[in-house]
Amino acid sequence: MVGEQCWQWLRLHRGSSRAPVYGYLFSYTSPYTPIASHVTEIPFVFGTLTPQQVIGSTTPPAEADRALAQT
Repeated sequence: MVGEQCWQWLRLHRGSSRAPVYGYLFSYTSPYTPIASHVTEIPFVFGTLTPQQVIGSTTPPAEADRALAQT
């Protein structure tokens, strides 16, 4: 339900504004982040790959995780 509300908001914004609008669906998983859930994308977005306390993972980020963060 929350996801659909976000996509609807993006569509409405795109139709009523000249400013660009961006959305994303974070579905990446790895041993570092074994589930793709709300807020697990934040370390990738801000380049702060540290232990994932939100999901209780203590696995350090791998090279693939660092590559995604650079993207």
